[in-house]
Amino acid sequence: YKILLGPAGRTLTSFNNAKEMVAGVLDAMRGTCHAYKTAGLLHRNICPDNILLTEQGRGFLIGWDV
Repeated sequence: YKILLGPAGRTLTSFNNAKEMVAGVLDAMRGTCHAYKTAGLLHRNICPDNILLTEQGRGFLIGWDV
């Protein structure tokens, strides 16, 4: 788990190519699956605004409202 106090990544809509966009969404889906299986947490608003991309092109979800 990470608590971020500053910019963490760029928006999903700023992808460099289709492969990066699909990989970012897949990373986000894997993350939400892991959170549900291990902690029973369910993200209730998966949308492009809540998926960020790292500089390496990895995706993650924000806005968990935990």
